[in-house]
Amino acid sequence: MNFIKEGQLRQHYFKNNQMEDPVVYSLLKTDFEKLNHKD
Repeated sequence: MNFIKEGQLRQHYFKNNQMEDPVVYSLLKTDFEKLNHKD
């Protein structure tokens, strides 16, 4: 799939005694529909 990296949430939450930096990706509905288009 064609997910786009939108950003990274630096030191967003604390887990296992360390700060975590989750990454946020997006996929537009129109791009998803193109991938799953059935004729």
